[in-house]
Amino acid sequence: MDTLAPKVWIPSDAALISADVETTDEWILVNPDGKGFYRVLYDDHLAGLLKGQLDADHNVISVLSRGQILDDYFKIAMSEKVSINKALEFTNFLNNERELAVWIPAVNNLRPLLTKLTDSAEYGAKFNAYLLTKIEEPLQAIGLEPVADESPVVTILRTHLLDFACALGNEHCYTTAVNLVGKWMANETTNPIMADFQPSLYCAAVWSGGDDIWNFMLKKYSESTVTVRQQSLLLNALACHSHEDFLIDFWVKIITTEQIREADASTLLQKIAENKIARDAILLFIQEETPIILESRVGENGIRSIVTGLATYFNTVERHEQMTKYLEENQELFSEGLITSINASIATIKANIDWLEVHGPGIGDFLSTK
Repeated sequence: MDTLAPKVWIPSDAALISADVETTDEWILVNPDGKGFYRVLYDDHLAGLLKGQLDADHNVISVLSRGQILDDYFKIAMSEKVSINKALEFTNFLNNERELAVWIPAVNNLRPLLTKLTDSAEYGAKFNAYLLTKIEEPLQAIGLEPVADESPVVTILRTHLLDFACALGNEHCYTTAVNLVGKWMANETTNPIMADFQPSLYCAAVWSGGDDIWNFMLKKYSESTVTVRQQSLLLNALACHSHEDFLIDFWVKIITTEQIREADASTLLQKIAENKIARDAILLFIQEETPIILESRVGENGIRSIVTGLATYFNTVERHEQMTKYLEENQELFSEGLITSINASIATIKANIDWLEVHGPGIGDFLSTK
């Protein structure tokens, strides 16, 4: 891009304008660097030219413009003015992208999709695999270890990429996490994991490292000298175990013992309910043991947290029917506040179903080409 000087202005009182261009065989960019407060949607021809340029040499288009194109298309797709596959087609170049100002809108728009698709048998695994192909190369290029005189922007980019890569199941993330926690276990006075990396690497270490690392995290959580921030991070990590039986056993202990502080119990129950390994078993448990949960130390707060965690990911008619039936069968045991909360979760599941019905076909079309 030789210049960002505007060649065409849109008057504030104009709904439609026409502009002459020398050729339509070359891409044009509307709202370069996103300086105007509006979204831009191109026709298929111009969008194809822009995608071709990004795939061939993305650096020809400015950093801020690359990020703006991504953000515009995903936001427009979420408003259902264009199919989601049109937005996803603009992500093809991301494996070559190294700029924070592009990756932030990319991750911010792709993460919600990942959450909504995690429980989709049709799209979830394929979408996860596609995103891994886009993030592994940039993460490898900048490395996991900071270098001397590194720009703060690079440090922040590494944090964003690592967090997303761990959420996607990147093996390098798991290996690094287990190694670093192993060093911490060998010398408990020195935590070798940088503060920015701790949320993702704690969880990845527990997922991949097994019972020994989980027990170490529980020990650290229970120490009287632990800071509030560390306690929260360690608590979240305890929900990241990769074996269903282990998690269900722990889940019962949270309800029936003092192993976890009472103030943290409901939060941890929700985190376990959000773990894909445990969702089916957790749903079955609350269906069968609601009276026990209500009489336990977590009470209605525990039920509320569990149902909220499950509803975030549930996206099928079957799940909606199961949760609706659960409320119908137990509402006499619940307060009005809890009934309202569960109804809100049922509405969340219905919204997830509707979202998948609208955007699923476009996602499927896109993934079929990969």
